[in-house]
Amino acid sequence: MHNDRSPCCTLPFTLLGGAGFAESLFLMINRWYELGIELPTLPTSVASAWAPAARVWGRDTRGEGLGSDRCLRHYCFPPTCVGVQKVRLHRPQETAGSCQHTGAVVRLSFGVMITAMKKRRHHKGHDAVHDTRRKGSFSTATSALPSISLTTAGVVVVIAAAGLALVSKETGLWRSAFGLGSESADRKDRAAHEATLTNGGWRLPDARTTQRLDTSRCSIDRVAVGDLSAERFQREYRHKKPVMVHFPNGARDWTEPAKWSLPALTRDYGQWQLNTGGSVEIVRRGGNGEIVTSLDTFVGSLMRKAREDTGEAKYYIFDREFYKASDLPHTLTLPAYFTPRDDLDDSFFFLGASGSGVVFHKHADTWNGVVFGRKRWFLYPTNNTPPGGVFHGFTIMNWYERIYPNLTLDKMPMECVQQGGDILYLPEGFYHATLNIGDTIAVALQKKEAMLLTEKLFYRLTELNARLSESTSASTEIHKKILDTLLQLRGLLPDSSEVAMKLGEKYGDLGQHQKAVEFLQKAIDLDPYFVLAHTALAKNLASLRRYQEAEDLFLRARALSPELWDVYKEYGMFLLLQGRYADAVPVLRQGTELQPDSLPFWSYLKVAQEKSGDKEGAMEKTLDSLILDHVAQDDMQRKMQPVPVSNHLQRMMFTSHSVSPTAEGSMTSAQN
Repeated sequence: MHNDRSPCCTLPFTLLGGAGFAESLFLMINRWYELGIELPTLPTSVASAWAPAARVWGRDTRGEGLGSDRCLRHYCFPPTCVGVQKVRLHRPQETAGSCQHTGAVVRLSFGVMITAMKKRRHHKGHDAVHDTRRKGSFSTATSALPSISLTTAGVVVVIAAAGLALVSKETGLWRSAFGLGSESADRKDRAAHEATLTNGGWRLPDARTTQRLDTSRCSIDRVAVGDLSAERFQREYRHKKPVMVHFPNGARDWTEPAKWSLPALTRDYGQWQLNTGGSVEIVRRGGNGEIVTSLDTFVGSLMRKAREDTGEAKYYIFDREFYKASDLPHTLTLPAYFTPRDDLDDSFFFLGASGSGVVFHKHADTWNGVVFGRKRWFLYPTNNTPPGGVFHGFTIMNWYERIYPNLTLDKMPMECVQQGGDILYLPEGFYHATLNIGDTIAVALQKKEAMLLTEKLFYRLTELNARLSESTSASTEIHKKILDTLLQLRGLLPDSSEVAMKLGEKYGDLGQHQKAVEFLQKAIDLDPYFVLAHTALAKNLASLRRYQEAEDLFLRARALSPELWDVYKEYGMFLLLQGRYADAVPVLRQGTELQPDSLPFWSYLKVAQEKSGDKEGAMEKTLDSLILDHVAQDDMQRKMQPVPVSNHLQRMMFTSHSVSPTAEGSMTSAQN
């Protein structure tokens, strides 16, 4: 409940009429600046006359401030704007002391000019105005106001008239008054714009996107936060099953949404650097985007880039450092069972447009809270590997449009659309993929360590694979430990296509190709959509000189996922080793189109061109020019910070090292 005397200064539109009209007029001013309409600088006399402004209190049936207990219906210049030349009109925070302002011109966003009130304390009659308001009267309390000159009054009346005209137009009254026909289009435009304003400035999905990506299906428990005690959470959900926690006032119940809005983030963090990438590459790199860019650049251009064929957003911010380095953690007020601990939890910040998201992965316990937007979740328990595999065989949109519609009932995922303000708890080990609907901004906290045996073994694989990549001597011992760990997992998850795939790859690494074939075929039998199980099986069949079977599998993998560069890498290498250089050229060429900054693709393409007699094609790119192109990155160099060349080359080298995801929260490199 608010104290009526809490200082929240507003322009005194009560001078011009009743409270409803006053607030409507101020909303009109706010609307003007949102639309980018220039307002003239007001005479100092007008600003001075407005200084003792009485606040307009909206009341709901409980007698509390409308919208929330944070004075959300009151628009004002914040006290922090004293002496500041650039501020935004926004809803106030509760502060102590009087609201004072300078007489300087303050430029609001989108070029709006308003003269701030002269620095002065509230008029001594201000309390009298509040007293009348507390009694339910909205009289102006003229005795508390200074005199106003005719010139000043004239300016005020002109603004009032303009405001009344705009408000009438916004409500459609002018159409009915003048018989100007249908107002449906105008109403739709108005509704869309107002909805965007209430969405923190982030874009809402259009009707086509909503129809394409949204669903009313929800197979996850939805529980009101008031019904979910710590005891019930521990008893029914912790390490057992997901739950979508709903808050009556949305994100306002656990954070300060205004600080997550587009204007606030770009104002406070516009030049901060964040990691961004595509749905596959983020998971491939263990939960890190491959491109570093400023927030301003992302929201200004990269966020709007989408694939022409699927409409999938090319870039999605998936960042491990931004959130904890910002002031946003101070805005959280969470239920006890979600409260983070720095020594136990990692944090993640997410931001993407419609069609962005990440492919399937899993990890330790996590919760994910959406502040603005909506997020569609697809979940599978640990013992049920998602169709398509977890080795990034498909982008999220490709999976959604090619695999998901063809799933039988027993292969369908648990799923639900997370609304803005909801928090999803995801137990350790649950595979999950996400798809954003509209601009979506979210935060996640994830446990650093696994707690249950199965996921502990997956985390151990991550550690062992990291040691293997760094080892120069004890590799045999590490291979044995990896194999032992995988066999333990095989005992726990006998029907896991992921475990079968990993075992097949490991036996292949050890030169036991026949045994590798058995496990890889098992993975495909469990999941016919497992693209990289097809390519791994093809490689091992080639090692057994079963070349035609191997090529058939490569072609099947390409048909399953024609945009996956891994297929062109493996198939191109297979053709080169067969001495089929002319056949290898178009395959490797396709790989360079999918991964234009991959030096190995270009190098092997050059070899294939030279060996096939295409001397002119082989001169298309020299190694020196490739390196220069990679470092320069053309116009991207002006806008983004590319991953350093040395790291990128190590990552993109054609090796058999597999990366397995761990979630929209985090991934481990061998394992949201």
